[in-house]
Amino acid sequence: MKENIETFYSDLRKIKEGKFAIFLGAGSSYDFGIPTMDEMASMLIAELQNNETGGFFDSKSIGVLSAISGITKAKNGEKKTPQEKTTKWNVEDLLTRLQRILDASENKNSIFPDVTTAIEGKNFSREDISSAEAKLIGFMVNCYQLNSATKTSHGDKSVEYLANFLEFVGDFHNSISIFTTNNDLCVEAAIMRLSQMQKNTRKKDFYLVDGFCHGILPTFSISNFTQIPHTTSNRVVVYLWKLHGSVDWMFCNPIKPNSSQPKVEYKIPHDNFTDESIICRNIDGESLKKFRDAGAISKEVTFESSKAMIFPTPSKYSQAFNNPYMDLYQAFRRTLEMTELLLVVGTSFPDGHINSAIKSFLAKDNSLMYVVDPCVNNVCICKKLGECAGIQPVISIGFKDFIDELQKVEAAQEEPDSKSES
Repeated sequence: MKENIETFYSDLRKIKEGKFAIFLGAGSSYDFGIPTMDEMASMLIAELQNNETGGFFDSKSIGVLSAISGITKAKNGEKKTPQEKTTKWNVEDLLTRLQRILDASENKNSIFPDVTTAIEGKNFSREDISSAEAKLIGFMVNCYQLNSATKTSHGDKSVEYLANFLEFVGDFHNSISIFTTNNDLCVEAAIMRLSQMQKNTRKKDFYLVDGFCHGILPTFSISNFTQIPHTTSNRVVVYLWKLHGSVDWMFCNPIKPNSSQPKVEYKIPHDNFTDESIICRNIDGESLKKFRDAGAISKEVTFESSKAMIFPTPSKYSQAFNNPYMDLYQAFRRTLEMTELLLVVGTSFPDGHINSAIKSFLAKDNSLMYVVDPCVNNVCICKKLGECAGIQPVISIGFKDFIDELQKVEAAQEEPDSKSES
């Protein structure tokens, strides 16, 4: 294990600027304390079994989600059976199931007979199921928030380890490309930590490029990644590509030419996102309403948690070809074409479109991929990606432990230098 980490350290130091990229999976946020999909399922079960009304879910959504997942509410004084305590599905599986039921029950302009939405003998309307889907996505958004770490038993509840990693890589590279399917804000928080450190303790200044322009209501454009900021030897630019969106993304419809019409209030369904939609940073709802009333943003917009951009779910592969995910995915492929060393952290390679890009990367000569994850091995990886000489032996430890070991390797490398100087 130590030898593999030392080899990675050596390869990282030798690789040229712009030839190194990082892919972060859910395991990279585990050491902070973000709930896993399995943990979200347990949290959801507890919510559905104990929540009547007045909690996160309304009564209709509780009925739909309980029926579709086979969950029964706990009666007063009744102990849950082992089967009720555990699940064989995660929240994303449940979301996928909901979407498939909605797709099957779609009867607009269909040449086939209508499909009913009866679940366990109970009939639910499309509106009930659609509402339950929106509530479930809102529940997931809450689980991905930084304060959700207080609900888990793992992790340090601090992004210090991620900040240490960025600072470590920044010693060798003034440009860092990070791709992630995570929806949480751990990387952004780590960069914020680095920017808030006392100047005399900083090694370098870190500048985040995440596709959003600056302003009171930052908007997203793929072109913002090409606007290279002024670089110096003391500045590290971190390019962060969130391939599946983020909990702090939301979408608005554009202002129409006839904006002088009276304000129209109506709810925009979660799936009413189109290529014309404008992706914005989600800021305080009261501020957004004031801007809307002032005519700064579309008067047709309402602001519900259901509009958070944590796509593509559940049909990841097909939705990856919609805006903005097509552009983000293409940027991932283009970057890997120039990359020689790829570090992959905390993933079991569940996404076909991500694996396709990595396979193309591994097909190149002299491509190296290091995987840091305690839950996968080389056999599992080769089943997903195929046999390839570029796949290095898996470093089977957690991300925080990996960072600690890297720092030890670096300290050992610097020690002989300090002795020789004395």
